[in-house]
Amino acid sequence: MTTDEMSVTRRGFVKGTAVAGAGLAMLGAAGAMTSADGWLVPAHAETAEEYTAFTYHQSHCGGMCPLACTVRDGRMVSVQPNHCCDDRYETICVKGISEVQHIYGDHRVQTPLRRTGERGAGEFEPISWDEALDEVCDKLKELQGKYGNDCVVISTGAEANFPWLAAVLGAQVDASSGIDVGIGNGLDPAIGFGGGYAMATCEARDWVNSKLVLNVGSNFLESSLPNVRLFFEAKEAGTRMVTVDPHFSTTAGKSDQWVPITPGTDAAFFLGMASVILDEQLYDEDFVLNHTSLPFLVDVATGKLVRDHAEDPDAEEPETGEQNPFFVWDTATNAKAAYDVAAVKPALEGTFDVDGASCTTVFSLLKQKQVEYTPEWAESVSGVPAATIRQLAREYAEGPACLALGWGGNDKMGNADIAGHAAATLVALTGNVGKVGAGVGVFVGGKLQRPCGHAGRLGASRGHDGRHAGDAAVRCPRG
Repeated sequence: MTTDEMSVTRRGFVKGTAVAGAGLAMLGAAGAMTSADGWLVPAHAETAEEYTAFTYHQSHCGGMCPLACTVRDGRMVSVQPNHCCDDRYETICVKGISEVQHIYGDHRVQTPLRRTGERGAGEFEPISWDEALDEVCDKLKELQGKYGNDCVVISTGAEANFPWLAAVLGAQVDASSGIDVGIGNGLDPAIGFGGGYAMATCEARDWVNSKLVLNVGSNFLESSLPNVRLFFEAKEAGTRMVTVDPHFSTTAGKSDQWVPITPGTDAAFFLGMASVILDEQLYDEDFVLNHTSLPFLVDVATGKLVRDHAEDPDAEEPETGEQNPFFVWDTATNAKAAYDVAAVKPALEGTFDVDGASCTTVFSLLKQKQVEYTPEWAESVSGVPAATIRQLAREYAEGPACLALGWGGNDKMGNADIAGHAAATLVALTGNVGKVGAGVGVFVGGKLQRPCGHAGRLGASRGHDGRHAGDAAVRCPRG
C-alpha cells in the first residue's frame, strides 16, 4: 500500500465514523423529523447488501455490552450479543436488543437538517449526510484556521461520547461535570479526576474479593442489568452486601442488610462513621501517613497548608506539589521536610514550631472537627441508628471494602459534594482504595480499567494554598 493510499482526509475520517455511528444511533440529535415508515420497508433478498457491524452500547447504562449489528441496505435490522469475548461477558438486555425500534421510531429524527429560518423559528430542510459533513468540516477548518484549534470545544454526553474526537481535531474538551456527578464534585478533588466513577479505583468484578460492599444510594440490580451477576457472584464468594437507601429497592431486597436513611443525609452518615474510626483508632496509620495529605502541616494562625512558597493568585493553573511542595514534620530530624522525600518519617499529630509559626497537622484538625459529628448526632440527622453506624464503620475499616455510591439519589441533592468529600475522608482514613477488593465511587457498569497506581498525592498536588485545612485528600498507593 502506498503512502497516498494510506492517507485519510479529515472529512473522510469524520464521514466514516459518522456513518458507522448513524447506523447505531450514536449521533443522537443529527437528523430530520421525518416519518420512519419508509425506513422499515422489508428489504428484497436479491438486492439487499448486508453486513455485520461490531460495536458496543454506549455508556449511558454503563453495561458497555458488546454488540453484533446486522446492517442491510444501510439500515440496521437486528442487534445481537457480540461473541468476541468470554461467554460470561456476552451481555445484552431486552432494551439493547430493541434498539432497532428505538433508532427508527417515529419520534426520532432520521436525517440531517439545515436551518433555513431564524434561530428558534423551527424552519429546517433535510440534507444528505455528505452535505452535512462537508458543511461541518468546512466550518471547523475555517474557524480553526482563523482562531486556532482551541476555538472548537467538543462537548460529550451519555449517548454521544467520542473521547478521541477532540484529539483528532486538536480541539478542547468540555470538562464541566454538571449535576449528574454531584458526589464526584466532592470526591474527585480528593481521589483525582474521575474518582466519582469507581472505574478509576476499582470495579464491580472485584467485589468477589471484598469483605464488605456498602451500597449507599446505589440500586445496582436495576441500574446495571447486564452486570447483575457480579453482585450475586460476590455474595456467593462471601462478600457482605449492605444497602443504605431510603427505599427498599431491588438491591436492598437482595442484600444481606438494608439500612433505611433519610433522603439527602448521606454526608451525616459518612461523618458519623468517620468519628467511630477516629475514636476507636481503626484508621490505617501506614496508609494515612504515606498516601494522604492528613500529615501535611497547617499554619494555625492562617489555616493554610505550609508550602515552599506562596502561590501566585493570578496564575492560570495552581502549582502542583512537585512545583511547590507541601511540608510535613519529620520525626527523624525533628524539623519540617517536603512531603515527597522518601526518607521522611512524618508525624501524624502534634503542634510544631515551623519558622516561628505554630503549626499542626491536617489529621489533628480533622480530629478536632469530628468531635461534634458523633454517631448519635448522625442518627439525629440521618435516622440511621448510632449502633448501626458503629457496626458498619468497624466493618468498613477492617476491609477490604468497597463504598458504592449511586446516581439519582443523594447525588441530586444540593449537598452532594459534601457527601462526596465525606466519603473521601472515609477512604483516606481506612485505605480502602487502590488495592484488591477495595474501591469507591459509582460502580454502575463493568468497564475494566487500569489499576490505580499513581505515585503522587493527587488531592494534595491539585490543592490550593488556601484549601480548608481539615480536608483529607487521598493519594493513590505507589504502583
